Amino acid sequence: MIDPLEINSGPDADPPHHYPPFLTRDLVPEVRTRLATQFPEIIPTDQRKPLVSEAAFLALALQLPHGENPLEAFNSLFSLPIKQGILETHFTHWETREAWRERYRHQRKNKLLTPEAIENPQWATIAPARPVVFRFDARNRSAIDAKLSQLDAQGIHHEERVEGDRLTIRVFGHRVMLAFPKTMCPFQCTYCTLPGANDGTRGYERPADGTRRTITPNNQFHAFRKALDATKSDEIHPPVVEILNDGSWYSDQEISPETHEIILADVAKRPYVQCLAVESRPDYLDAKGVGKIKKDFDRLRPDQQLKIYIGLETTDDFVASVARKWYGWAEFEAAVEAIAQLPPEDRNRISIVSYNIMKQWCMTDRDALEESVHLVEKIDALSRRTGIPIEVKHEPTIVSKGSDQHYFFHQITPEGDRMYQNLSYFTVAELIARLHLKGLTHRIAFGQRDDIDEIETIAMVPRLGNRLLHSPLDFLVYDAVQRFQTDGNIRTFLVNIYRALKDPANHFTNEFFSWEEELYGREGSALGKLIRDYPLNTLSEDEKRQIELQQHLCDFSEILEKDTSLQRLSSEDNQVGLRESIQQRFETHATQEGYEFFKVNNVISVDITKDDVGQSHDTVPPGYQVEVIIRREGIPSSIWLFIPKTGLEKFEV
Repeated sequence: MIDPLEINSGPDADPPHHYPPFLTRDLVPEVRTRLATQFPEIIPTDQRKPLVSEAAFLALALQLPHGENPLEAFNSLFSLPIKQGILETHFTHWETREAWRERYRHQRKNKLLTPEAIENPQWATIAPARPVVFRFDARNRSAIDAKLSQLDAQGIHHEERVEGDRLTIRVFGHRVMLAFPKTMCPFQCTYCTLPGANDGTRGYERPADGTRRTITPNNQFHAFRKALDATKSDEIHPPVVEILNDGSWYSDQEISPETHEIILADVAKRPYVQCLAVESRPDYLDAKGVGKIKKDFDRLRPDQQLKIYIGLETTDDFVASVARKWYGWAEFEAAVEAIAQLPPEDRNRISIVSYNIMKQWCMTDRDALEESVHLVEKIDALSRRTGIPIEVKHEPTIVSKGSDQHYFFHQITPEGDRMYQNLSYFTVAELIARLHLKGLTHRIAFGQRDDIDEIETIAMVPRLGNRLLHSPLDFLVYDAVQRFQTDGNIRTFLVNIYRALKDPANHFTNEFFSWEEELYGREGSALGKLIRDYPLNTLSEDEKRQIELQQHLCDFSEILEKDTSLQRLSSEDNQVGLRESIQQRFETHATQEGYEFFKVNNVISVDITKDDVGQSHDTVPPGYQVEVIIRREGIPSSIWLFIPKTGLEKFEV
């Protein structure tokens, strides 16, 4: 087992991990004593040093950014019963969990890049986007007219709003998301397995002869261009391009200044791109990082915006420490305040997005919901105080191979329950309803299901009686959430989700009723209240057609999942045949129903229950997780299918 405090060395060593400067070995004896007192049956005094080091980190992380006596902070870890329970689970499973992670990390470490793959995108896809907002002095008609002319020339949908002496132009459309090979992120958050996946696959190629060929900025540029070609960007004109390389755009060790220069020069030449989005940890957004932001503004067109995603994930430093974020709210706040020192002309072009991994391993659905609401409220206050536009992008957690979610998902209690359950997408929809009632939906966005790599199983609306299988209603809820972020229209959201909540007889569906009762009991949900109280008695013809098309898509997806010819291709591991057959069927269906087929995006082999430790109530056969992307009125929608290798009949209730 690797000590979290040990930094290895040698030609094939991982990049050094960064640790808070106050994490010192001097604490280890005291922490060992404290642990032995707290959990004598779990943490014997002679426990190996790595676990003690982990405990020392947790204690110190909780006290960020102040406090002089680390033991006081450590004692506070155990002050609340709920956190004591989390810590007991955390320490009880620490060693086996680390071994679990290392096993998957080792498997991925051997997947090395070929010379051809270096210049290919790791992935590229499209998804609905939040509007890009441009703000003008209403008297500056020349600048306003120039922007409107540019948008009209590109055929990009937009609208104007006058607010006092200010005029805003809201640009609507979709986003292209992509990643190219790069040096691995040196951090290992517990919900993310990409540092392991990056070994040898995102930083450099390690051929059989032992030599190392560094990935160059030109390699990355070619991969970037291929990603835009693969998503038909020059044809369908995405206003937003997101470079999501699972790390920090402003770390020179991960992305070189040369890569910034050549990629941003290309972005500046594409008139349809209104906003470039990148990722960074707050560590790299100090005064030096703000200088790099200013250089990026110089490389972009003056009318283009920059959006920076930061993986805050939670306002609770305890949760952040358990997830090994290595920073907390104070560091995020400091980064925002540093960015707020930009000159006015740059400040008008930048926005921040906080990621929220929605449902850490130690959370229930209700915990994840309440923490998500609190995060948005706190972000709203910070944005208003600093004047920097900030949103929260909620990422409903998937079970990613090798992550803590993955480990606890496969740990089965004696009662047959999984220690970690997938997040229900009804809980994600409930977040929209809760924030609508607080007037805060302008602060939220939502990630795609495949925003985190190494998928085993995903957040979904499960079937009654088996949490591992999609309900036929899953598409309705997922699509309603994704499309909501395009314009924030609550009526459209309720129309899109209507058939997942109410059946044709106007009764609540069994899936929704079961979720609401489990989450709230008799209290009832905000989503249920909205659908009861909102005036949807009279639907327009367009709304009726929308509901009808969604129902047809649900029915069609159900047919495909039970199709024996597709199951045969799945059982033969014929991924090419499976992809082609699904594409042909969707192309025919799209012609019949009047939408656009875009592509079969992912065909992922999964054997969800093979790593189970114990006997679970819920089982499912091996098969393929398939994502199909369609477009309706120019907006992408993702349909997720599970094509089993055997029939699903005996796994359904």
